[in-house]
Amino acid sequence: MNNEAPRIVNERGDGIKLTSTQKNAIYEKAKKLKENIRNNMCTQNELHSPTERNVNKMIHGEMAMTKQTEAFKKHMQAIGADPRDYSTERLRRR
Repeated sequence: MNNEAPRIVNERGDGIKLTSTQKNAIYEKAKKLKENIRNNMCTQNELHSPTERNVNKMIHGEMAMTKQTEAFKKHMQAIGADPRDYSTERLRRR
């Protein structure tokens, strides 16, 4: 498995180096997405207790956040974060 950070490319496919200012701006966006994802995810207890409320929360909360989750992962990959840092399962509260 390749442990290199994915390359960031422009529309033509040329590699781009991000400045620290750009990385900070991307990280700020990722941080906001992370908080939003964390607040809308089911807790571990809710996952293990499939009541109607919890199932609806999973369907309407987590499944509807797929685009936000993918955006969060791409933002974190762009700044070269460790894959463990952008695992959404680690965001799940207990």
